Amino acid sequence: MDRGIAEKIVEGILNADRMGMTQFDIQVLFKTGETIEDFHQWANHRKHVGVFKITDSTNISYYLAFIDWPEKDNYYAVVFDCKKSGSLAELHKIKRRYGRVDLCWTYEPRKQDGKNNLRKQYFARYFGDVEVRIQIPQHETEIDVFLNDLVMLVQNRLKADALDSTLDYREGFPEGRTLEQIHKQKERSSKVIKLAKESAKDRAGKLVCEVCEFNFADCYGDLGVNYIEAHHTLPVSELEEGHVTRIEDIALVCSNCHKMLHRRRPWLLMNELKKILTSQR
Repeated sequence: MDRGIAEKIVEGILNADRMGMTQFDIQVLFKTGETIEDFHQWANHRKHVGVFKITDSTNISYYLAFIDWPEKDNYYAVVFDCKKSGSLAELHKIKRRYGRVDLCWTYEPRKQDGKNNLRKQYFARYFGDVEVRIQIPQHETEIDVFLNDLVMLVQNRLKADALDSTLDYREGFPEGRTLEQIHKQKERSSKVIKLAKESAKDRAGKLVCEVCEFNFADCYGDLGVNYIEAHHTLPVSELEEGHVTRIEDIALVCSNCHKMLHRRRPWLLMNELKKILTSQR
């Protein structure tokens, strides 16, 4: 990314900290113009626009440096571990989509034990893909989302490297969308989901999974009456701003089928999952 983008992110971090708009504890280690010294061999004396120590609510710290990594006026957001023993992620690639600007990074393990494909599968359990897209914050209110996405990136990278069985699973990662945008989309969608359920019940008299025809009421009695999960057939992360969700965009599915639809990126289509299910019977 160019220096201007890096400076804008740094300014947002400083403003968010000064205004008390972040839950991270932020310590400025080096300001723009100051020489980086005794920090790390890969960063010392490089051009930069800011170096921070960020500590999350669990008291885990990382170092975040915005530096001209290859010294070609190409600035990187580099995350170091708490011991500054090495970098955990170096983000610099910029991609634009739907009017937003994303900072991108791809998980590429290079262990020599023949298990790197498994590591990629582990990593994708949280982010949906080995490529992570983190939206560049445009306002101080978006800094926490940006920093949290960076922290989750490095934490899950470390777990995937170690093939840690406790690696998190996150369904439908929003690929850098701000929390405000997600909440607005959910608010709009909730009304459509209610109408979709009412429409399905009017037609069939009950709510059944559109993939496997499972009925929660048949299995759980009164506890399962009127329960079903809603699947957005158009991923929220790929919708343009202003998109209006229609009943046709909502599929009613059981919990198992819902997770299988989100099992890989791009998401499985409904008919694709039906074919898989049919072939296994």
